[in-house]
Amino acid sequence: MSENAITWIDGAGVDGNPPLLGPMTHAVWMASVVFDGARAFRRLAPDLDRHCARVVQSAQVMGLAPTLDAAEIEAIAWEGIERFPPEAELYIRPVFYSAEGFVVAVPESTRFFLSVFEAPLPPPRGLKVCLRPSRRPSPALAPSSNRWDWVIDRRHLTRRPRSTRRPHRLRQAPATTRAAPRCRSIPNCGC
Repeated sequence: MSENAITWIDGAGVDGNPPLLGPMTHAVWMASVVFDGARAFRRLAPDLDRHCARVVQSAQVMGLAPTLDAAEIEAIAWEGIERFPPEAELYIRPVFYSAEGFVVAVPESTRFFLSVFEAPLPPPRGLKVCLRPSRRPSPALAPSSNRWDWVIDRRHLTRRPRSTRRPHRLRQAPATTRAAPRCRSIPNCGC
């Protein structure tokens, strides 16, 4: 994987997998690092702008001071994508990390790098889908500023702000009523 990679460090593209972090780098021992991953294939990069914006937002949530904005990161990513053949299937990984600090990261020491490397997509073999209630990590467990949450509707997934989310309650239908129709689009769904 590292043979077919380009990494942008301090404004320059470097081939391969260059060493970036040392044993005293804050990100190594206190995990003051954020990244986001995006895909590119056939010179298309779905939602690349959103991935770039999300890594900047994540860095701010972690107490880092991002050195680039989303548009600048996106421009660097496109420059990397264009260095590969048009048929290449790529993974794009922008990263912000803190280089200094003791327990708390020093925001002014925030560094950035972006890697673009070949990572073939798995062959399409069909898809099995199962719907079940899930829960995002609690803010007490990890910094999370995502105000949206996946909510399961009876027939499909919808996104609603958490403030309008209704609590999930299991209720048993009275014996006199007929059972709700089953989902026809997904066999054995149970919704």
